[in-house]
Amino acid sequence: MKKIAASVLLLCVVVGAGTTYAISDVTTAISAWFQASFLEKSSELETATTNEINSSLERFSTDIQHAAKQAEEQIRQFQIKMTADSAKSMEEHRGQYIRQLQETKENLKKQKEQELRLYKEQAKAREMAQITQDTEDILAGVLEEQK
Repeated sequence: MKKIAASVLLLCVVVGAGTTYAISDVTTAISAWFQASFLEKSSELETATTNEINSSLERFSTDIQHAAKQAEEQIRQFQIKMTADSAKSMEEHRGQYIRQLQETKENLKKQKEQELRLYKEQAKAREMAQITQDTEDILAGVLEEQK
């Protein structure tokens, strides 16, 4: 029985020594596995992040280009609209100025006709007054000769 007990004890010592060695080896293995896993996941995360950033930058660049094209088109449409509005406004002003000129022309024509009529009337009145004066002077001269 001593032999069995010694054998069991020896077996326990050998198994215990292997387990202790295995436990320290397991710690190293777990540490190495964790480190490798961490590096792998970090690398995957870095790659995914880099890909996402690149993808976002490409989308951003595309969006900027699209926005620039839209802005360019809006500016072009605005210029066309402003040009058309300006042309329309100038045409309206031109028409208004022409109407004003025609009204002024008509008013000046009427004014000149009135002035001419008044001048003619005044000239006629002066001539009549002169004729009347001349007639009176002639008649006065004839009457004096007869006296």
